[in-house]
Amino acid sequence: MLYVVDIETTSACDIAACGAEKYAKDPTTKILCIAYGTLYDDPKLARCDDPESMETCFSELIDVCRSGGRLIAHNAAFERACLSCYHPVLANPAWWIDSAMLCGACGRPHALREACYSLGLPPELEKDARGKRLLNMFSIQSSKLYIGGPGANPAAFDELCEYCRQDVRAEAAVYRTLMRYHDDLLDRQWRMDCAISDVGIPIDVDEIEGAKALYEYLQADAECSASELTDGVPMRSTVGLRKWAAEQGWPLQSFARAAVDEALENTQMCDAHPKVAELLRLRKTVAGTAGKKFDAFLQRCMSDGRIRGSFMARVAHTGRYAGRGIQPQNLPRGFVDGSLIDFTRRAAYRGKTDLKSALEFLRLIAGGQECDALASLCRDAICASPGKIFVVADYSAVEARVLAWLARERWVEDIFAGDGKIYERTAARMYKKAPEDIDKHERMAGKIATLALGYGGGRMALQRFAEAYGVRWTDDEAQAIVDTWRGSRPATKLLWDVLNRGFMKAACGVSNAVAVGAYGKVIFRPDTVNARKVLRVELPSGRDIFYWNPVVDTNGEVAVETYGSANSSIEAEAKGAGMTRVYGGLLTENVTQAVAFDLLLNSMLTLHEKHSDKCRIVMHIHDEIIVECPTMLAPTVADIMKGIMETPPKWAAGLKLSVEPEIMMRYKK
Repeated sequence: MLYVVDIETTSACDIAACGAEKYAKDPTTKILCIAYGTLYDDPKLARCDDPESMETCFSELIDVCRSGGRLIAHNAAFERACLSCYHPVLANPAWWIDSAMLCGACGRPHALREACYSLGLPPELEKDARGKRLLNMFSIQSSKLYIGGPGANPAAFDELCEYCRQDVRAEAAVYRTLMRYHDDLLDRQWRMDCAISDVGIPIDVDEIEGAKALYEYLQADAECSASELTDGVPMRSTVGLRKWAAEQGWPLQSFARAAVDEALENTQMCDAHPKVAELLRLRKTVAGTAGKKFDAFLQRCMSDGRIRGSFMARVAHTGRYAGRGIQPQNLPRGFVDGSLIDFTRRAAYRGKTDLKSALEFLRLIAGGQECDALASLCRDAICASPGKIFVVADYSAVEARVLAWLARERWVEDIFAGDGKIYERTAARMYKKAPEDIDKHERMAGKIATLALGYGGGRMALQRFAEAYGVRWTDDEAQAIVDTWRGSRPATKLLWDVLNRGFMKAACGVSNAVAVGAYGKVIFRPDTVNARKVLRVELPSGRDIFYWNPVVDTNGEVAVETYGSANSSIEAEAKGAGMTRVYGGLLTENVTQAVAFDLLLNSMLTLHEKHSDKCRIVMHIHDEIIVECPTMLAPTVADIMKGIMETPPKWAAGLKLSVEPEIMMRYKK
């Protein structure tokens, strides 16, 4: 038996800032109503002003689960967190199904309203726009429209309850539409994600609080200095700053971070215009983002010093995760490490009690780059709890390895089976030298070419990629690199073409078009959902990635419907936005990244399901897994992780993988 559940709550806690787990445990959080029912029946309702209905609801939900049934909710982590505060047995992740996660797995938006629209469900199932006003009236206690409990406006509260029931109808319709794609892998990943969130990311709260105090002081001081320097031009007014800089004799087109960094590298102009150079340095201080990260750390940190709910599953088209809250995939790196990071941490500790001496100490360490030094603490503050330590392991050059395996580019596979020095050997082919004669500049060229050209990129793509590494090539130089690289990888070029032809055949209705079959197969299958065309791409692992509404134009090119994010706007879609051209290079990128994710997911599931008695996953970032374990078990856990991650699953036989785990007290990668 499957039941669909949705709740409406009230709280003084800001769920967007604090996350569902902290929100659920806040003492001001209360459930207002619960709508629930089977997949096919009209939902029942339990209300906070009718305690008997609430008890009946909880009793029925628990009975369903204990008899082998499950509860479906959209973004189920929220319902699981809130309902388990009333009845802890409802925390069991095996009792829940997340329909939003299923939407993501099928290439649809996570947001309920957009999911309904994108699946072609009846318009009446889309979320009621009036719902936002009702939530402000009864749920969001900080809202100016908040009026209190049900008795404050009984008629409006009845509307809120009906809004909740309508959400259940929509969630049931979404799940019924996609339920044939719900598989065991999704359930295993959901249970693992719940366990990762329940463990949480341990942080050094004192370090973050001190760093935040120092950072805020430095930013305020920079704004004050800039105002004096420019005679009152607001630091955040780019129009005003451009005008002032031009008056000083140095016209600047942009004050974005990259443009500021580039301008500061121009020592000749900096020496000629010291006031503008000083403004640029102050602007760099004010524009830093570490302060927002410090806020996110403290807002989401719970009473036990851990942060929960930091990952959102199946958001990227390829299946990869997205970050929430502190967004671990997007933490600033800063520039200090080694002993300097220890001194910077000490300055942060001192900043909690003695701001003046902490600033003096920090300035001695950072030499004018104090904000960048503090930004380094965003990673450093992720710290294992007493008696425990982190073991961190990531795949080396995993996309390059997967691409070579898919294409069966034998000489590249041989390199990965040997010393793994793909950048040096790529450069050796580019410059017609022996690998041992490649210098560091040529190695960098090999690295850039390897990273930039594997998915069909040409001269301009290579030049854009190179600029990110501070390398600039002329058009002729870049084109020569592209030609040499492509000439050395005939199998990769063939893969682009084979995937493109397979996709085109399926888009034209050819069933089960097999695209590549060296070690594993990629199979394109045309399908329909609610009369909407879907093209499913089966990966070597057996998992599908979805392309919706493929359209073949008169030029023989294919475009598919895409959403820019999990919450992309319906209005944009209605205006015709959201179609993306599909070609061999893009398909190669999608398939390669999806296979790389499947490798990571396989390793995470193995660690979680077979070794959780020794270690617990606390984070995962891109192609990296971070576990926390007792200090004495760290060498054993490192060996376990290396063995699991370097052993490809059966579907990836022949794929050469390399992992070198590191043991650390604080996260520093």
